[in-house]
Amino acid sequence: MTSKVTTTKKSPKATRTAAIKVVVRLRDLRSEKREIEDEISGVQSEGIQFLKEHLKIKSLAFDDPDDQTVKITGTLVEPTSLILDEGKLKKKVGASVWNKITKRVLDRALLESAVASGLITPSTVASCASEEPKAPYIRITEKRS
Repeated sequence: MTSKVTTTKKSPKATRTAAIKVVVRLRDLRSEKREIEDEISGVQSEGIQFLKEHLKIKSLAFDDPDDQTVKITGTLVEPTSLILDEGKLKKKVGASVWNKITKRVLDRALLESAVASGLITPSTVASCASEEPKAPYIRITEKRS
């Protein structure tokens, strides 16, 4: 069930009541989302076990039992990512090649240290900085008594 809160010119008490309803609904939806994500995780694990261990296949295609005009395909995806041992690579290619394939990046801790020691002024850093706004959200906290 979804509820929609509309805003109009209301008294402060009515506006507060409407805001409370919105925050409570948001809390409830986030709770439902967590429950659904947990269920998805369990069903996904079960599906992986069926495809990988029981059926020993990577893909299963079938007609939707509720609508024979729809074909459903479930495909087992086993992604990987490449992890480089940079220290080992650096030793193998040498410093000259290493400098050609890497970039120097700002170390914020060293920057803060340089400002603290007076090597760089705070105004210099401020003139080179800006804030980028992010999407606003409402944090929900609950305390049980």
